[in-house]
Amino acid sequence: MLDTLTLARELKDAGIAPEHADAITHVVQQATEQADPATRADLDTHRAEVRADLAALEARLIKWMIGIALTATGIVVAAGTAFVVAVLRTLG
Repeated sequence: MLDTLTLARELKDAGIAPEHADAITHVVQQATEQADPATRADLDTHRAEVRADLAALEARLIKWMIGIALTATGIVVAAGTAFVVAVLRTLG
């Protein structure tokens, strides 16, 4: 809970004009009253959503890695086959 009287006094003691100190205190009070702080339940909900998103991302990444590995293997096999064919043609 915001102690507006103490806040206004501290602002005035710091050299802020009384009318400015009162206005600042009023604005801070309004902001504090209108604030909608996150609750533990909010954080738990968002944590679960983030974990689900990360799991989906991990699955997609693994699929891409397998696809790239298979493609690289296919390229190596094709290049090796082309090399063997070229050597056999040269010898034969």
